[in-house]
Amino acid sequence: AVRDAALENFYQLCHLGGPAPLSLVKDTARYFVLHVLLKAVLPLWSPAGIVRGEVNRRLMAQSLQYFELRRRLLQQLSCEDQAALDLDVPGMLQVELDWLSDPHLADNANVPHINTVLIGHLDLVRVLFTCEGSNKTKEGFALIKTILHDFLFEASKLCLDRGADAGSSEEARVITSHPPRCDSYPSQAAAYRLLVTLARGCPTNLTYIVQQLVAMHHRFEAEPSKHWDTIPLVAERSACGYAGLRNASATCYMNAVLQQFHMVNGIKEALLAVDTEELEDASMFFQVQCIMAYLMDTKQQF
Repeated sequence: AVRDAALENFYQLCHLGGPAPLSLVKDTARYFVLHVLLKAVLPLWSPAGIVRGEVNRRLMAQSLQYFELRRRLLQQLSCEDQAALDLDVPGMLQVELDWLSDPHLADNANVPHINTVLIGHLDLVRVLFTCEGSNKTKEGFALIKTILHDFLFEASKLCLDRGADAGSSEEARVITSHPPRCDSYPSQAAAYRLLVTLARGCPTNLTYIVQQLVAMHHRFEAEPSKHWDTIPLVAERSACGYAGLRNASATCYMNAVLQQFHMVNGIKEALLAVDTEELEDASMFFQVQCIMAYLMDTKQQF
């Protein structure tokens, strides 16, 4: 609570009196506080030495407010603001990118408070990319690969590269032996925030992110999709009278919509009343009719 109060007070102090003329910026509290933050000698920046000493670990645990204040003061700086404040945003961004790509970072996954530091760095990079002059396409594209493949979905990328089948023992082994660097909800949320910033206003980055997510997580399996109405063969319809639909590879949301339609009186009856003799069996309308009829009359649980 004390550190949070100090954070708010420092931030308010930096904005007393409103924006100062660029010629007088160096005489402001904002200039002073920013440069104190930037010149602070912190052992947080070296992944190779991040575990050395109790002092380092204590600073890591208490770094949340440091990163938060620094982010607030650097948010969306124009080129004129950067020059007036004597800030080297491209240099700061490169330091952060080097930190995130350091191979020693993976060796410290179990260090206490490492997630606090990791979240701080991810959010700081996100803010630096909001500053004028940052190149999302040049620096951001390579960072997207690192975030997706190392920090969020390392196992999924390995399974994709090795051609491991979904649900196989090989896939299970890869997932168990290659946990992501972002292994907590807060750190994963920070990584997602960074990806959103890199995609915003940059179609190239957005397209690549979507392509990678689809490739790693939505592999279509034709065979299971043909047997939504027969598995498991031995489970009887539940006592409540409802039947389910099997997930045919990322179809859970569509299954929920179809089941909702089935539960609304009149919809399934209207669909089944339509004559479909002239339709191909593979047509979408005919298949929806089959699903509705199955949900009404099946004796199986799924």
